[in-house]
Amino acid sequence: MSFFINGALNKQNSGIEHAQIDRSRVFDQYDMPYRLLYVNWNPQMSRWLPRFKLKPENCVTMFDYYQGTQLVEPKQVRPEDIFLSDGA
Repeated sequence: MSFFINGALNKQNSGIEHAQIDRSRVFDQYDMPYRLLYVNWNPQMSRWLPRFKLKPENCVTMFDYYQGTQLVEPKQVRPEDIFLSDGA
């Protein structure tokens, strides 16, 4: 498996990130395993993956990996779902 290491994936990226994205498409085309490894935490990472047509299972941030939160299903939380206090 190949690992491509970078700082982060953002809305606007440098040529290095774009080269990694292009490389990932070639790896996908030939069914070769790889991971894009990001060392900086980015709370918007899941937002940018579809924009660049990246598969979440091939992108890892170190923070999500160590927290076990790589693939978390989105969940809508309403105010009445939150328990604040029992009044005591």
